[in-house]
Amino acid sequence: MYLSFEKSAMAAYAPQDYLVYFAILLIILWFFSNVFFKRIKFDDKFLLLASPYIVFGITLRMLPDVGVVERNQLWNLTPGVYVVTMAIALAGVGVGMLIKRRYGIEYWKFPLTVGTILALFTTYTLAIHVNHPVRILYPFGLAAIITGAIYFASAVSSTMTIFKKRSNIAIIFAHLLDGSATFIGIDFYHFTEEHLLPEYLISLAGSAFVMIPLKIVVVLPILYLIERWRIEEGERKTQEYHILKFVLFILGFGPGLRDAILPGTL
Repeated sequence: MYLSFEKSAMAAYAPQDYLVYFAILLIILWFFSNVFFKRIKFDDKFLLLASPYIVFGITLRMLPDVGVVERNQLWNLTPGVYVVTMAIALAGVGVGMLIKRRYGIEYWKFPLTVGTILALFTTYTLAIHVNHPVRILYPFGLAAIITGAIYFASAVSSTMTIFKKRSNIAIIFAHLLDGSATFIGIDFYHFTEEHLLPEYLISLAGSAFVMIPLKIVVVLPILYLIERWRIEEGERKTQEYHILKFVLFILGFGPGLRDAILPGTL
């Protein structure tokens, strides 16, 4: 979910927006699965180089929220900010591949350096607008407590032990951070929800706390299905399995981090 401090009776996203975003997501998944990862191995080095671009994309998305730049759908709002971030990352990887071919330096070092510089710049620009840093810790703490409870509860059944996997715990935490930040931002700091379905459910429940159990009810079955699919497909779909979980993590952590930081900028 995304929060907005603008008082509005309507969500910021129209139904047709979701069709466009879903189409863009499918194109991105197809490209990475059928083109990019045919040339680049999905491993720890890729995750390392991708990390600063995740931070860069999130903080770039927040700059219009704090008034540093004007809101622009093409490069600092969804979906433009994700397209721009990925374009920069892909360009960095491309240059890294050329450097490797000519000088033998591992391809990931150049894009990692570029991404880190960009992330540090946008993070610093955003950080100077954070007036109440302690507020940022509240959704992190709440998400950590609930994630921990799910982790220990997973020992009750052999079916649930899949939720103790490191990657699955990271995804669960990311989405609970999103739900916790939405709850705290709306109920305590008077933000509004920008998405249609969450806005409806929050209005129906009378509290944004409803987003926390909703996240659990949605994310855990999705992870279960992904793990069952991996078992059925075996090693043939290993790459797709990792890509899917990586995207699932970003879809939770991106808006979650943004919504956790926003109350600190008031």
